[in-house]
Amino acid sequence: MSPRIRDRVSVVDVGDGACSIIKTQHDGRESVTVIDCGSDSISADDACNRLLDALDGRPEVIDTIVVSHFDADHYRGFMRLAERMRARGQRFASLRLISPRPPDVAPPFTAAYLAMDLTVTGFRSLDLSLDLRQVTKEGRFRYTPLARGNGFLAGERGYDVLWPPATLPDHVARQVRKAVLAFEELAEKLAARGNSALRDNFEAARKGGWLQPGQDNLQTGEMSKARLVDGEYLGENIYENDDDAGSALDVTRLNVPDDLHENFRGVWNAMRRANNDMSLVFEDAEPGRLIVFGDAGTPILSWLANTELHAAHYALMLAPHHGTHPLPPALQLTADLCVGQNGGKRGHLWPRHLATHDNHGRCVSSTSGTHHLLL
Repeated sequence: MSPRIRDRVSVVDVGDGACSIIKTQHDGRESVTVIDCGSDSISADDACNRLLDALDGRPEVIDTIVVSHFDADHYRGFMRLAERMRARGQRFASLRLISPRPPDVAPPFTAAYLAMDLTVTGFRSLDLSLDLRQVTKEGRFRYTPLARGNGFLAGERGYDVLWPPATLPDHVARQVRKAVLAFEELAEKLAARGNSALRDNFEAARKGGWLQPGQDNLQTGEMSKARLVDGEYLGENIYENDDDAGSALDVTRLNVPDDLHENFRGVWNAMRRANNDMSLVFEDAEPGRLIVFGDAGTPILSWLANTELHAAHYALMLAPHHGTHPLPPALQLTADLCVGQNGGKRGHLWPRHLATHDNHGRCVSSTSGTHHLLL
């Protein structure tokens, strides 16, 4: 008889962000998987602090990190973690980083999103892989982007990836192409006004490429040439209000002509929406245990409901998009515990989820604190 595997899951309160820890006991050993770490409403340092508190100050016990997608509120805490470990001389014994693999249509979008994110925030999300490698024992770091149909092991448990597919459905592909076209037009408009930073960042990101499974092909020499918009980048606190992160982007601190402010916000919103819709959606290979959606939007949830996710019940469900969006009627999923990872900035949007998720009162928000569950 094989030893029983027991999991303790903690959905950590990081405000308007995401961070979940799975501690697995198997054959006398503990394995730790962390899914996302970041926040829009508290600093990356604070999100990192809350992760460390949940790990009793021992980050080196982590052996798997899953980033559902490269939005600041899902990964920036890991960058702070790597900085601290490097300063303190701490190292992972071994570490695997898992993220979504960009679909075939997405390479131009990936470069455009990297360029836009760098231009707005001053951060390069692909540096995460390099930072984590530096605090992992030599030869023990692996980075594995995954797509629909792939699986992965973490803590002796298997997980199945449901999204993104290698080839996007037509309606999603059109959304991505439209976002890239809008980005390219904006970059040219800015360049014509004497600000070529967005276009230059795009070229640098495009030459740098995307990290492929089993290897690092990021050309750091090219990416190091990337520039910020000629103005003050926005850093972590980039939104003016709580409702819509894209439309609320404060561009007054960037060197963008006044008549292009709305254009810039619209492109940023389109890029973020497309990036959200490439979130890694995965579930425990053992039916009925855990399902994670990242920030997948309604078109993705509807597609999954009509192709893969038929009516089912889980022990734990991490609500899509922090529980701030309504669920499509076709998504007939219930759970012993459904957690919306939202906080003071967007907690008022939680009723949108509650009104559309018939889960018999078993949905909770991170505004009530960290939640724990034994699986």
